[in-house]
Amino acid sequence: MKKLLTMIAAMFAAMPVLHAQEVYSLPKTSLSLEVETVIETFHAGPYAEYAKKYLGVDARLEDSSESHIVKIVMTPRVEADMSARYSAAVPASALGSFTSQGLVCVSGDVATSSSTWRFPSSARTDFSERGVTSNRAIESTKLYKTDEEGLVSEITQSVLVEKTPDKRAAEAAEMIFKLRNTRIQIITGDTDMTYSGQAMGDAVAEMKRLEKEYLSLFVGYTDVQTQVYNVEVVPEASKSSHQYVAFRLSDTEGAVAADNLSGSPVVLELLPESVAPVTGGEAKAGKGALVHYRVPAVCRVKLYEGTTMLLDTRVPVYQLGTDATTFVMTK
Repeated sequence: MKKLLTMIAAMFAAMPVLHAQEVYSLPKTSLSLEVETVIETFHAGPYAEYAKKYLGVDARLEDSSESHIVKIVMTPRVEADMSARYSAAVPASALGSFTSQGLVCVSGDVATSSSTWRFPSSARTDFSERGVTSNRAIESTKLYKTDEEGLVSEITQSVLVEKTPDKRAAEAAEMIFKLRNTRIQIITGDTDMTYSGQAMGDAVAEMKRLEKEYLSLFVGYTDVQTQVYNVEVVPEASKSSHQYVAFRLSDTEGAVAADNLSGSPVVLELLPESVAPVTGGEAKAGKGALVHYRVPAVCRVKLYEGTTMLLDTRVPVYQLGTDATTFVMTK
């Protein structure tokens, strides 16, 4: 406290005769949060229900999405509190002590920032290019025709029909096992074709890629996307309890605005430490200016997602501290 008063007094000491009333504001603190989330979207395979039958594995049958926070950066920023504006008789030479916001800034540390919101593009399920087997098959049907003399003859007619999902799943499973067997034959040399060096590596890699494509038709696949979300929380001195919904976490969209009820709340809590009252003697008579100033309260800041604590730190918050005045002597 003594150091702060000394710095304020130094701003006005040794100044010439007062010339004008200058308007200034007391500082307030905002808490800037940069939140990085990962969104994982699972797409169930179209043949998921046949995975047990043809591959002997259990597969997830429904699409799903979930997101989780991987990184949070909190930065306290200082700005002018437009609800706490004052005027003081100061000389023109003191104008350098005021920022563009009219904020008395002893340290010169008034941070400003621009927020960039970036949302992930919606993932689209598309299995159209996965697999190389046809979706149709030719089935033969026997028909019987009776001629004018009553003789019955057999006619075979080919009909183009759509394959059932079960049939397509069976073909895809057969291709998976064929690729696995062929890959093993190439690696072990149990094949009529000769592979060596880079050619063998390329062939094995391509077969593994194709197998993965076919396997995803049964077990599905997952898209992973990263999102960075920026938000500022400005504590309000008039509140008795300082708990704020900083943002919400949505399974499908990641971090979203606090008023977007599609997500679960992430709560920011501030616990201010007590600030001792100003004590001291009477100001001496003479020329000077009555200066208002604000002592910040050091707050313990916690960030919760449900019962999980994501962040726990201490930050000075001006508007939750104490406002006071001091008489600064001038020449």
